[in-house]
Amino acid sequence: VATFLGDGTLLPARVLQGGENRLTANCNGATFEVRGTGQAGEQVTVLVRPEDVQINAMPGDEGAVWKHVIVVRAINTGELTRYSLDIGGEELTAVELGRPRFENGQAVSVRVKEDSMVAIHETA
Repeated sequence: VATFLGDGTLLPARVLQGGENRLTANCNGATFEVRGTGQAGEQVTVLVRPEDVQINAMPGDEGAVWKHVIVVRAINTGELTRYSLDIGGEELTAVELGRPRFENGQAVSVRVKEDSMVAIHETA
């Protein structure tokens, strides 16, 4: 059993292609690879840690996972800034060191650190 401390965003996703340790999944128009197991067509929950989210000021960035994202809220806590991002109806959390670089309502794109997203299967 794995445990961890800290925040994370849980996003609903559909498996497009299954594998033994890696899946191709889709969430809100974005297709990406995640660690985990599953079968094509299966619904999974994808864990995205806020420190693995990289915000880019250029909407439509071709290398981004989500290309058209809106900054809903930017809260500076002194040492870091916590962002709430709208990725097509789902909220994604990101954190960055320092003062806010983006304003509420600003259009951005989002990359996620390679090999950091994980598919989670709920167990009864």
